[in-house]
Amino acid sequence: MSDRKQAERAAQGADHAQSVPPEVHNPLAEPKNMARLKMAIAIMSVLLVGGTVVVIGTIIYRAMTYESKSSSQITAQSPGPVQGFSKLDVEVERGTLVSQIEIDGDRMAVHVTKAAADEILIINIRTGVLIGRVNLKEKPLPGGTE
Repeated sequence: MSDRKQAERAAQGADHAQSVPPEVHNPLAEPKNMARLKMAIAIMSVLLVGGTVVVIGTIIYRAMTYESKSSSQITAQSPGPVQGFSKLDVEVERGTLVSQIEIDGDRMAVHVTKAAADEILIINIRTGVLIGRVNLKEKPLPGGTE
């Protein structure tokens, strides 16, 4: 019996030696996961290149349409040359000093300092019309004390 067991063991060892894993048996064969990995890499590469093309195309498109919009807006906003006024007389009290002048669009604000209180004159610089005056008064202290 011992010879028979030895023979069976030898036969099993020979069978075991012949049943080699597929990776070792065929070194060029790829496992299933490798094929899936290659497919995922190919899909992500296509998405990356496609996304880059879309971003660059969008930038070019917006740059081209921005120029045409801005030029049409400029012509629509300014139909002709701006004509200002030649002379404007604004009445102020004697001893008044001009502290500051600010221009915003077609309006000019002139801050004048007087002995009684400061004042801001708002003038339309296209027409030369005095739009309004803003009197700046000193706020009384709380409790009526000076």
